[in-house]
Amino acid sequence: MNRICVVFCLLTALLLSVPSAAVEVLFVHNAPGAGEVYVAGSFNGWKAYDLAMTKKGPFWAVAVDLEPGTHQYKFVVDGAWTQDAANPNGIEDGYGGLNSVVTVPASAEVPIAANGEAMIELDDIPSASVPTIVSGSGTMFSCSAPGAGSVHVAGEFNDWNPTADAMSDPDGDGVFSVTLPLAQGSYQYKFVVDGNWQEDPNAADSADDGFGGKNSVIVVAEGAAPAGAAAGAAAVSTADGVLFSYDAGGAVGSCFVAGDFNSWNPTCTSMTDDAGDGVYTCSLPLDSGTYMYKFVVDGNWLQDPANPDSADDGFGGKNSLLTVGEGAPGIAAPATPAPAAGGGDVQVTFSFTPVISGVSNVSVAGSFNGWDPNANPLTDDDEDGTYTGVVNLSRGEHTYKFVVDGEWHQDSNNPNTVDDGFGGANSVVHVRAGDTALDAAGTAAPGGAAVGMRTVPFTVKAGKNANVFLAGTFNDWNDSKTRMSDADGDGVYEIVLLLEPGSYQYKFVVDGNWQADANNPDGTEDGFGGQNSLLEVDDRFASVAIERGDGRVFTDDLEPIFDYSSCNPLTAKEISIAARAHLNDVDKVQLSYSIDGGTWTTEDMRPSESDPAFRTYRATVHLPGADSALEYAYHYVDGEVTVAMGRDGVGTPDAVKPFRYTREILPPFTTPDWAKDGVIYQIFPERFRNGNPDNDPDFSEPWYQGANKLPSSGKTNGEYFHMVDDWTDVSGLSKSPYRTDGKPDYFSFYGGDIAGVHEKLDYLNDLGVTVIYFNPLNQGMSNHKYDPTDYNTVDPHFASEDEFKDFVKDAHDHGIRIVVDMAFNHTGNWHFAFRDAFEKGSESEYWSWYEWKRWPMPEGRDVDGADYYDCWWGFGLHPNLNWDLERPNNAENNIASMADAEPNMAVVDHVLGVARHWLGELDIDGFRLDVPNEVPFWFWDEFNRVCNEVKPDCWLVGEIWGNAGSWIGPDGFDSTMNYKYFRDPVMEFFGQGRIDASTFEKRLAPGRSVYPPQSVQVMMNLIDSHDTIRYLTTTKDVKRLMLAALFEMSYVGMPHIWYGDEVGMEGGKDPDCRRPMDWNYVNDPRKVALRDFYGTITRFRRDNQVLSRGDVLTVQAQGKALAMARRLDTKCALSLFNAGPQPVTFTLGADDIAAMLPAGGSSVFKVIAGTEWFPNADRGQLISGTTLELGEGDVTFTLPGMSGAMLVN
Repeated sequence: MNRICVVFCLLTALLLSVPSAAVEVLFVHNAPGAGEVYVAGSFNGWKAYDLAMTKKGPFWAVAVDLEPGTHQYKFVVDGAWTQDAANPNGIEDGYGGLNSVVTVPASAEVPIAANGEAMIELDDIPSASVPTIVSGSGTMFSCSAPGAGSVHVAGEFNDWNPTADAMSDPDGDGVFSVTLPLAQGSYQYKFVVDGNWQEDPNAADSADDGFGGKNSVIVVAEGAAPAGAAAGAAAVSTADGVLFSYDAGGAVGSCFVAGDFNSWNPTCTSMTDDAGDGVYTCSLPLDSGTYMYKFVVDGNWLQDPANPDSADDGFGGKNSLLTVGEGAPGIAAPATPAPAAGGGDVQVTFSFTPVISGVSNVSVAGSFNGWDPNANPLTDDDEDGTYTGVVNLSRGEHTYKFVVDGEWHQDSNNPNTVDDGFGGANSVVHVRAGDTALDAAGTAAPGGAAVGMRTVPFTVKAGKNANVFLAGTFNDWNDSKTRMSDADGDGVYEIVLLLEPGSYQYKFVVDGNWQADANNPDGTEDGFGGQNSLLEVDDRFASVAIERGDGRVFTDDLEPIFDYSSCNPLTAKEISIAARAHLNDVDKVQLSYSIDGGTWTTEDMRPSESDPAFRTYRATVHLPGADSALEYAYHYVDGEVTVAMGRDGVGTPDAVKPFRYTREILPPFTTPDWAKDGVIYQIFPERFRNGNPDNDPDFSEPWYQGANKLPSSGKTNGEYFHMVDDWTDVSGLSKSPYRTDGKPDYFSFYGGDIAGVHEKLDYLNDLGVTVIYFNPLNQGMSNHKYDPTDYNTVDPHFASEDEFKDFVKDAHDHGIRIVVDMAFNHTGNWHFAFRDAFEKGSESEYWSWYEWKRWPMPEGRDVDGADYYDCWWGFGLHPNLNWDLERPNNAENNIASMADAEPNMAVVDHVLGVARHWLGELDIDGFRLDVPNEVPFWFWDEFNRVCNEVKPDCWLVGEIWGNAGSWIGPDGFDSTMNYKYFRDPVMEFFGQGRIDASTFEKRLAPGRSVYPPQSVQVMMNLIDSHDTIRYLTTTKDVKRLMLAALFEMSYVGMPHIWYGDEVGMEGGKDPDCRRPMDWNYVNDPRKVALRDFYGTITRFRRDNQVLSRGDVLTVQAQGKALAMARRLDTKCALSLFNAGPQPVTFTLGADDIAAMLPAGGSSVFKVIAGTEWFPNADRGQLISGTTLELGEGDVTFTLPGMSGAMLVN
């Protein structure tokens, strides 16, 4: 019998071949943490549990006799079908993935193997090494885990910390190792491979781990290794200052230390991983005293795990506590101490020109050299009076100052600065991916002053004949819109986009699989345990040559848009027309139009708002009658050249086909009046308040069976649905007490219900709330209910249907509207229709509601549903609804017209019935629609029609993270969750201090022009939600939260409060951001004060239409200072913001006052919310209740650092 090896684990041995009819093929799979592994393929009828593999070390193997020919196969690992990741030969499996392929020859006269590797015997498969004592250096642990993303060792020597001691594979052979300085003794340990805990299969001894498994045991003899502190020890004093160290267990996107020594600035003091071992460090020269601090890792605030000393942080958590004794290093240099960043490969030139003669010594000191004034001297070799030097820096942000004969100086040529903590400023240099050499004074901050469209290339290596798309925030994460091409057939796919300056997230979609950009080190969490790639589009990218008066009109990226953002019927006879042109490209834009086929008229459009890339132009056309027809085109005029834009694109003025408006084509679009004055309060119903313990979950429903009890060990890394007895116990939401992998408790319930919300209607009234937005209330298995078992049933653990109706009626009597979240792209896997199809197969009346890959499907909670049916992002708990009978799920969403689809009317009719039930019988007032871009576009026209038939003033808001323009209108949504044009810029300006006020306004402005005004008024303006880390956790400064809240209440759109923000609740990523409401806030004066501040500004917003319906005017935007006015009739509201640490002075001149005040408006203003609300702010002149006469101008206001005020005439 011949022997061929299909071993794709980089194993080597000898291939033996002898001609024979059958060939023995050895299958080997690396799965060190698996409980059972099988191989299944075309050779055994794809029987999943027929050919069991034998475990040897981290590998599983089995020899199978195969006939000559080509065979397909997969491994079945703990019930999950897995392609052989190491086998490059594959073929589509018909379900969006690949089967691995092995070819068995008819004869084997020469050594061959399917992957070109050599044959080995089963007994020759290598095993992992046992821990080895390394003389003089410690104990070396080794773990064979080819392909692993992260490997750690955890044991008694590091308090079983799963991320404390990372193991590395420097030679890429798949064997990870680490050497630890262990003292004499016996230690238990395990390896943690990609988060999975596993015994060392080659350890000499083991011990029960208390959870039904085994710990490995190592005995360290006397003298074997030096004892010492583990990596990641608490901050300690060194000769260079205080060394802070954080072991992240691998590379992270960003790591900072923040504390009272740097005003808790989360981005001021960066930490670096110079050794590449995942341990981030920095040294700070601190004077003697006691300091509180935390680490900020990828935006998450973390206590120092290696420091046992702590103090309450005032928000339910702990700050780490550090005491620096007398004699410890302390440097009073006028620069904020920062970490040594280590070397880098980007050459940065620093230049300093003294203003006086006689200078003898000039150097540059900064975060990159430990603020050592002697480390990097500058020289004037050509004696031109300018001292220069080159320092190699790594990618990131670095702060610095020049040291001139012992005196510290800011770089006067660099506009980028950060507060130095001593009343001055450090200069900032930004080194970015792709830089090779640059001038320190010429680097712009991310999101800085770059203007104009930029050409941005994207490339990904995906192999030949792949389907590759680019998806990101620039195209609303559409996975089938932006196709990449491989023109030269080399397997590298490319595309160039025109993008405005700003920050973008993206991924590549290769044959349906989402993947981050391997060549881009910058990323951010994607919410599903992975990373989105992150790209700052700025002046590094080539700008498009645009110039006014050059006789050329740049029309790339100008589309013939005809929707309510460009043609908006304000009334039956008043039509607002809007056009966009590239910034500084044209002399003017004209509107050429004809009414009812009459004479063509051309008039100039007035310049309006702008953003970093475009200027908007507007005109209003008055029709003689409501049934009149309007035809029009845009004329772009630059010098002697005129280019026209019509419905088919650009051309000459006499050739373009005009846009055509009638009331039938674009019916009048109105949004609910009540929403325009709304203040939204979002409630996660399971976590707000338990008003009726009698309806608490008992987990007796069938979907909880097998997952409502712990095993005898008391530990499980699987599903465990249970109640938490203590409402205030939130520890499990960051790390479950029942899991061994360190993950949070996703399956806990606290008993929140509608009765609890009902009890607090007066609280919400006093807060100023007019709209409650609930996360899903339908019955579901999870605590979040985005997995409905029945859309039309209120979850009985929230309320009965009658109880819910009573609540809605009482809420309406309190002046509060009710909006409910619905997810219509998927159901839960216990939805009644899915269960019927699961049990009956194609005989079920609901079979076509889902896209099945194979059936029957085995019972069991551990079966990977993605192998059997199409599901949301591969999560088997969320089977996708099948909306279009002609197209697969990923191809149906972009179909605009119902006429072009093959609608699954059973699904359509059912969901429309859901709308009728909730709006009609249950009397709610609107819907928030979850991921509506993952439902066919044509459906929302039908949904809108039905909703408005049942309740004409209902409010529909879609969860679109990017530009939602095409979804807005009378055939879609009233508005969207305003992430792109509100939450993101608010976080960058108020929350993180990354951009200045001018850039902030430029990032807000498009949101006021890409949507029609009636939609802008009802945008959901949020700063955080159930999908994000809590705002206060990200910013760690209550003043930043207060500034954001004050801006929310001052800006156009519907302000949104995520429950608990008003009392300073914190929380990391899901599920920690969904902690139970902190009703104990009443015992903390600081939280009571924050709640009172929220109530003051929110009630005023609710009761004064100047803040909800008034025009928006940016009065001043410079540095960290922003002044914004709202005007309505004779009323004017003025809001002032200082987002920086230093006081700023506003001077309102006569022109400012004239622009602000409406005709007939009083110039006497009253301070509604003053600076005294902000902790530690000087009281100054803007105190609540104070009246001020603005007169005719030249009025000055001084705002303390990190404070704001709201005034009204």
